[in-house]
Amino acid sequence: MEQIKPLNLSVLEMSEERNVPIGLSRREIRGRMWLSLVNEASRRYRELMNSINEDEMIGRS
Repeated sequence: MEQIKPLNLSVLEMSEERNVPIGLSRREIRGRMWLSLVNEASRRYRELMNSINEDEMIGRS
């Protein structure tokens, strides 16, 4: 069974000067979270499809 890797989603950016969160609106935070989730899901889907295609190619040999 394949192990699922946890998502590393950082929502708040920290200022370089004082290590405090930079103010983001709730809408910006939701947008960044959504984008991170979509990017991670797309990456995992591509990995899955590539592994399926490789398995099919090996099976045909």
